[in-house]
Amino acid sequence: LGKGENEIMLSSFHTSFNITNTLLLVWFVGFIAKTVERLVKSKGDDDELSLEYIGGGFMGTVELSLLEAYKEVAKFGAITAKMNGMVEKLLETTELKVRQPILDQVTKYEDMTDNFELEITKYLTDLSSEEMSGKTSQRVRNLLSITDDLEKVGDLFYQITKNLESKFQRKIYFVPKQRQNLQEMFGLVDEALVIMKKNLATRSEDLDMTDANDIELQINALRNKLRESHLKAVEKSTYSVESGMVYNDVFNALEKIGDHIFAVSQAIAGKV
Repeated sequence: LGKGENEIMLSSFHTSFNITNTLLLVWFVGFIAKTVERLVKSKGDDDELSLEYIGGGFMGTVELSLLEAYKEVAKFGAITAKMNGMVEKLLETTELKVRQPILDQVTKYEDMTDNFELEITKYLTDLSSEEMSGKTSQRVRNLLSITDDLEKVGDLFYQITKNLESKFQRKIYFVPKQRQNLQEMFGLVDEALVIMKKNLATRSEDLDMTDANDIELQINALRNKLRESHLKAVEKSTYSVESGMVYNDVFNALEKIGDHIFAVSQAIAGKV
């Protein structure tokens, strides 16, 4: 065979080989995809639960560094806000296989809120050693206050989770009215968290505190209403003492969460 014919045959062989492999592999695409998914696990919210903006140190100026800190605190607030829905789900299920993943998730988020507070506080404290104006220094203090309040929100959600799980383990039950009242309180707290997240993305000079004030008043009013009705229910033995103690602890903790959420908006507005 001539040189040209050899090249044609070699080329034909490679082409046929590649086509054959492709045709064979088509039938295994699903299997290969599932295998890769098992071997390379998705991080899920692991990326979400880590520092994103301040991990690389300070930016060129104090103002730019502070802007990155604001972004990190806004992300911190969004992560903390998700805990409300997680904890409320514990009111709705008695199945251990459903409860355990929620408990694990809340624990994970609470650990991360502790880490966020530690890292952001360190960043802001180090930034405070740089030369800055009085206005910038006040903004740093505001962010430190917000970070502290967000971490306390995480702690309180975690404590509610522990109380609800203890109730479950001890076979203590809420009557329908208790459950309904707590769901109403969770709903108001969720509204407050939505407002808080919006305010965290708003410049302090543009912040209108009307919505934050209104929802804080609603949460306080509901807490007062629940406290009064709870005391009457205890007198009438409407539910067990043990159930009443957990119930009282939960709605009071939710009201405290509302206080810290409101304090975040106050700090954004510079009212700390």
